[in-house]
Amino acid sequence: MVTQGYGSDEVGRISARAVELCRQVGDEGALAAVLWQAWLFDYTRANHAQATAIGRELQERMIDAVDPAARIVAHVPLGLSLFAIGRPLEARATLEQAVLTYTELKGGPVAYRYGMEVGAVAHAYKSWCLGMLGYSEQALLGRGVVLDILERTKHPFTLARGLNWCSMISAVQRDWRGTHQFAARAIEVAREYDLQLVVAIGLAMRGVAHAAIEPSATPAAEMRDGFSIYRRTGARFQLPFFLSLFAEASPARKDWNNGMSAISEALSLIEETGEGHVVPEVYRIRGDLLVGSNTGDPETEYLKALDLARLQGTRLFELRAAISLARLWADQRKRAEARDLLVPIYEWFTEGFSTPDLKSAKEQLERLE
Repeated sequence: MVTQGYGSDEVGRISARAVELCRQVGDEGALAAVLWQAWLFDYTRANHAQATAIGRELQERMIDAVDPAARIVAHVPLGLSLFAIGRPLEARATLEQAVLTYTELKGGPVAYRYGMEVGAVAHAYKSWCLGMLGYSEQALLGRGVVLDILERTKHPFTLARGLNWCSMISAVQRDWRGTHQFAARAIEVAREYDLQLVVAIGLAMRGVAHAAIEPSATPAAEMRDGFSIYRRTGARFQLPFFLSLFAEASPARKDWNNGMSAISEALSLIEETGEGHVVPEVYRIRGDLLVGSNTGDPETEYLKALDLARLQGTRLFELRAAISLARLWADQRKRAEARDLLVPIYEWFTEGFSTPDLKSAKEQLERLE
């Protein structure tokens, strides 16, 4: 499973049968482990309704379990499922409980029973949530905690996947050098142990980081290779995120058609699966592509992105959409409207003023004075 990925048909069949048997036996610890595997299958295949239901069952059954390992995993699946379907505030609260439990129990025999160090998962996705919600410094501190866990754990799959998570946390914060560094290391570890899912994610993330660091580069082939390997493992979760990054890299190459194609695929997947954590970004990027190609109505896309970000509470995505819309309005000589939009959003932030997004917002406001 760890070599080929969680989403294969065989994994799904085995997990379903194991859950059935463990329900009959009634062993708490064994049931927690097999429910975890069943949740992983549905989560990886982007069957988010089923995955969320399993996550809720795990939380209800295992929150007061005698088995420490079962208590550690009680909150993580639900937290990740809430994150995936675009409810980051609830996901953050759930993952904070997972982190607290993990800390209180000082880990426990988790990595080999569940296939990875679940505490690292909780810290990573909590950090990802924090970044989206507008707390970039806390997100990057959390990334550091994940790296500390990876160093202590000495578990190859956790190390490889943990480096994937660090690359994605970095990408959300537009720390492209960090993204490239973590993705490259993930690929190295994954190839040593033939971890196909990890290789796929690493290739996609390294490619998009390369494009951001060197806009003249053409890393599309590496990203496409990553997507191809990823799909072969049966995985569909996080594809909207990867496709949005691919699309955002397209304007530097004036590659409007491929960028719009990626956005269309992302929106189709979001509609089909309900995986909405990146949906405000997808609309914003479509607006940016329309501006760059001088087609369509970008304002409608930016307004949609703003509404969705506000609904989610993703302040970072709200800021990005506001920057793009303010830039568009300034070009249309609606400078007062642009400033009135951007000022209160920028003033909400209390940290991260050295990050690319907040620097960009400040520069935009100075041009509007």
